[in-house]
Amino acid sequence: MASNVNVTTQVLNAVTKQLGKTFGKSFRYYLENVEKNLKPPCFTVDMIDSRSHLRNNGIYDRTLVLVVHYFTDNLLDTKKDSHSIGEQAMECLELLNVDKYAVRGENLSYHMVDDVLQVFVTYRFNTRRVDDGETIYMRNLQEVKSIH
Repeated sequence: MASNVNVTTQVLNAVTKQLGKTFGKSFRYYLENVEKNLKPPCFTVDMIDSRSHLRNNGIYDRTLVLVVHYFTDNLLDTKKDSHSIGEQAMECLELLNVDKYAVRGENLSYHMVDDVLQVFVTYRFNTRRVDDGETIYMRNLQEVKSIH
């Protein structure tokens, strides 16, 4: 994946798209943690951690850790509903299509906190820095004598 485009946004969008394919139009999907005006049943997708490590020649190892929150509208059977959604979410987030590339989710897990389901997933992939044509390379090196 090229890194000129915000790869984090690409992954977050791919996650919401994948959730939409799995759970359909009866759910709402948010890319920001919207505490007010949240309309269950819905999902929010947030990035917890982003890491980048230069490997060589403009190739970077990237790691994104995401959390998907699920807010149920089933107040009578919250845990049963959330466990079912959690299992489906882990399955659907295992493989994403991001910018024509398949990215596998790792360390998938879920748990409940205050009747809100939290699904965690880690995506590891490579990006490369794309030269925008503006790079100026040093052509001549000259010795400069310093005056002390």
